[in-house]
Amino acid sequence: MNDTLLRAFTAASPRLTPPATPWRSTLIHLGVLALWIVLFSRAFLQGPQMGRGGHEVWSWSVGVAYVLYDTVLLFFVGWQTLALLRPAVRAAGAAPARRRTLCVIVEAHNEGAVLPATL
Repeated sequence: MNDTLLRAFTAASPRLTPPATPWRSTLIHLGVLALWIVLFSRAFLQGPQMGRGGHEVWSWSVGVAYVLYDTVLLFFVGWQTLALLRPAVRAAGAAPARRRTLCVIVEAHNEGAVLPATL
């Protein structure tokens, strides 16, 4: 591969040149990490000095936080995938817009017999 092509490939590849992480994403991840640390430490590292019923409340809070986090994550993924279902809007007189597509890569070495069922 010539040097120019290799440089162009490296610059265009998100795997070889990953984009910078937005500060909002870092803030969200650090906030979730801090929440998990607090909840797990309160639920599992506190001794019997918490009093009657206090330990169970913190243990349940870990499960509730996990369910809420997963629910929000599922709604976010669903919201982001709605763009694939919406028809493309085009201006008057503009060329037809390309329809958004979704690509799935399936590894299928020597799997010709079951590939139609997989797809």
